[in-house]
Amino acid sequence: MDAGTVIKWNNFPFPRIGDVIKPRWFVCLGSSGALSEPVFLYLYTTTTNIDDFEQGGKRERHTHCHLRASDTPFDEDCVLDIDVDMYTPTESQVIKDLKNIEVKGRLNEQYMRMIYNLIIRSSKISKKIKIDIHDSFNKIGITGLKMPK
Repeated sequence: MDAGTVIKWNNFPFPRIGDVIKPRWFVCLGSSGALSEPVFLYLYTTTTNIDDFEQGGKRERHTHCHLRASDTPFDEDCVLDIDVDMYTPTESQVIKDLKNIEVKGRLNEQYMRMIYNLIIRSSKISKKIKIDIHDSFNKIGITGLKMPK
């Protein structure tokens, strides 16, 4: 799965603690690469609880990106929260559950660059993962990005 791919994963099998199993929407930011064994995918989930990111909301200080339904594959406006842990299923876990995964489309380059700039500034993401994401973006033709430090 390439960076920028938007998926809807029905019956998502890895809910956060206390979450019920339900469909979740994700943006793939790339993978750990073919030389890694196993290969991990870097998936960020989105939320439609946009009010949480507004002034006075419980996530107002979180680093995030608003994604508009009008210019993305999402059915509704949503937010990608960089400050929550990304999901990192193995490629084989994803392949095993392909019957539940719908590819909805791709984010445009403008959104991808915006997300990348948030990722490289995050102190919550390891340098190795940032480099993997950088490489994944380069593979889809998004180049000239600042190298993670």
